[in-house]
Amino acid sequence: MFTNITQRISGLINLFFPKKNKGWSNNPQKSTSRYALYTYTSVKKEILSLKQGKFTYITDIFAKYLCSKTLHKPTPLIYVPSTTYAAGVKQVDHMKEFVLRYEPLLSPVYTICIDSIQITHTHIQHNLNRKLRFKYSKDKFSITSQFIEYISTKNITHIVCIDDVTTTGATRIAITKLFEPYNIYVEFIAIASQD
Repeated sequence: MFTNITQRISGLINLFFPKKNKGWSNNPQKSTSRYALYTYTSVKKEILSLKQGKFTYITDIFAKYLCSKTLHKPTPLIYVPSTTYAAGVKQVDHMKEFVLRYEPLLSPVYTICIDSIQITHTHIQHNLNRKLRFKYSKDKFSITSQFIEYISTKNITHIVCIDDVTTTGATRIAITKLFEPYNIYVEFIAIASQD
C-alpha cells in the first residue's frame, strides 16, 4: 500500500512539474523530444495491466498530464501501435484502447488520430539487445496514406506521439524519421522509461 501511495504522489508531482528525462536530449534539428512520467520499475505492474487492456490510476494520471500541456491549437495525437497485437499475440492494441478510452478528456486539447501509423513487419523487440532493436525499428513503421493527406492539407508542424514504455529510443527515432520529410516536430511522451 505504501508503494501505491508513493507512486501516486510521484505521478502527481510529475503531472504538475514535468521534467525532461536525463540521458536524452533534443537532436540538433529539434525534430523530437522525449518525456516520461515514471521509471518502468516503479509502475511495472500497472504497465503490464495496460498491455492487457486494463486501466489503472497510472493511465488516469497520464491522460491528465497530456491535457495539462499548453498547446496553441489542437495538436494531432498519435500513438505507437502494438507489435504484439499486429503479430496476433495479443487481442488488444493497448495504446489505441487508451486513446479511445480517454478521447473525451483529450479531444479539447488534441486532434485524436487513430491508425495514423501502421506496422510494416512484426519483429517483437522485447527480448532484443539495443543494436537489434535499432536494426528492426528502422523500417518497422509507416504513415498511413490518410494521415499523410491530413498532415499535408492541414499544414501540421507539431505532433504528439504517445507510448507506454521507452527503452532504447529505437521506436522514437524510427517514428521521428517518418515525419522528417514533412518537417514535423514530434513530441514523444511515454508513461514510463526503462533507462
